[in-house]
Amino acid sequence: MRPVGASTSGLSRGSQFAIKPSGRVILIAAEVTLAIGLGFLTQPLAEWFGNTGFVFGPIDPYQAAVRVSLIVLILLASLVVRESTFAFGYHITLALVVLPAQVMCLCGGLSAFSASLLLIPLGAILVVYWFDVVVASKRSRQKDSLLVGDWQPWQPRFAVLFILVSVALVPFMLRLPSADFSNLLFENVYDARSAFQSESSLLTSYTFSPLGRFVIPSLIVYGFWTKRKSIFFISVAYLIVVYLTSGALKGLLYVSALVFVLSFGRSLLKKTGIFLSILNIAVWLVVCVPGLGMMPKMLAAIRSVLFTPALLFDQYVTYFRGHWIGVGGYFRGFHVAGEVNTGDPLTRWFGSDVLGLSGVNASVGSFAQATICFGVLGMIVVSVLFACFIAFFRRLRVDARFAGLLLVFVTLFNGAFLQTLLLTHGLVEMFAILLWVIPRDRSREHLAGAIMAGGLKTG
Repeated sequence: MRPVGASTSGLSRGSQFAIKPSGRVILIAAEVTLAIGLGFLTQPLAEWFGNTGFVFGPIDPYQAAVRVSLIVLILLASLVVRESTFAFGYHITLALVVLPAQVMCLCGGLSAFSASLLLIPLGAILVVYWFDVVVASKRSRQKDSLLVGDWQPWQPRFAVLFILVSVALVPFMLRLPSADFSNLLFENVYDARSAFQSESSLLTSYTFSPLGRFVIPSLIVYGFWTKRKSIFFISVAYLIVVYLTSGALKGLLYVSALVFVLSFGRSLLKKTGIFLSILNIAVWLVVCVPGLGMMPKMLAAIRSVLFTPALLFDQYVTYFRGHWIGVGGYFRGFHVAGEVNTGDPLTRWFGSDVLGLSGVNASVGSFAQATICFGVLGMIVVSVLFACFIAFFRRLRVDARFAGLLLVFVTLFNGAFLQTLLLTHGLVEMFAILLWVIPRDRSREHLAGAIMAGGLKTG
């Protein structure tokens, strides 16, 4: 019997996993369709959420021409990335980080400076791709393992992980009797969030995010593809428990669903297409069916995932521009434009004192954090670190069914400060799971990706 996860593909079939030019063109078409849909959404955003900063001015013809030219340029640049993992990371970053900012700038809702800064992560991916794939592979042509393997050696590690998760969920289980099950229908979620913030313990505050965003989703993927129904269904139940007892954060369910969906598809090219298709369907459904009963909730979800990070990035950069605070100012307090902050966390202070939204924690990502500390140089450095994680993901040869973990990393990096990533969102735990739990991919896709990058020969 062939072990679960093993591949019977021969070397001659490896080329079917290559990112062929036709496949790259299809991905570009999907990105173009998404950009157009995002443009149509700016008017509903202004109507529904104008009081939260989504205000779009008249379109400047010059700025529109610049933004359209830049969008075309970054889309054409994606043709250069022929290795599958880097292409996957490039298109995820393009869709989640870069395109929304360019569209908002084109429509007068974002400064040109901020929109231009958010192009830097794509440039960093291209540079790191060149050194990691093109240059390094020419020096070491046989670096990647091409053996066909299975998941058998990794199963005890998943068993240990399952036990650890079961123990970690005890505090959440104790909170379950007081949970509001209407949260499963996305009702009363803000009340649940307030209750969690006031009643949560230190343990639950630091564990709910890694558990809900990548640890339990990894167990769900593992249980499904190894046909271990008990692990699969118990893990799904665990995810629901974390959701109900940690403030009903819808992002936990969205991200977990994407991690599971992206476990399908035989290649990273197909997974990228699946991801872009999901985004396009959600965006165009709101655009084409405005009378849909769920439209406000769907628009709010799209806003929080695609538009809010870009808007907050712009608000932070605009406020601190020319007064970059450095590391010392970030940790010890700072003085900017007559405003002094020495007590509250920066994001909470910014939400209440600068934006005028009492009690709001204006969380932004590591790109914004690096920029307000060190300006353009900080953005360049953190973008290189971001791209290096994609290279790390590729070097680990993570099994393709866990490709959604790279998506989790991009969303976390774009939504939280570095220290929050390391402590609250569990980036350290993600590294540990990638290194010691997640199986290595022995499929022929890695061979095909290397061939397309010019690093290996089939002869």
